[in-house]
Amino acid sequence: MTSFAIASRLTTSEILRRLARHASGFGPTFDGEAAKGIHANVVQLRKVGMNLNQIARALNAGRAPRYAELKSGVDRLGRLVMEQMGMLEAGCGKGRARASEEVTRHV
Repeated sequence: MTSFAIASRLTTSEILRRLARHASGFGPTFDGEAAKGIHANVVQLRKVGMNLNQIARALNAGRAPRYAELKSGVDRLGRLVMEQMGMLEAGCGKGRARASEEVTRHV
């Protein structure tokens, strides 16, 4: 375990935390480029949420845009959410594969 921790540039405690996280179903811990990618996804999803709130406020205030414009905007937001979801799933898969490879190689 110690040699694996040293090779991974992590403390033994961090490795145990990550193993417990994974075993409990919380998924992998992300750092480095993966963490930056997830942060970028979160920023995009927050923007989608703000756009949806603006649409809801406009509709609730009686300012209904033309149907074609509304549908186009909602479709665009839906595509963005699906794209972000795909990126997150791909990142999780890569993280799991990398972690599994490291554990198999060192343990």
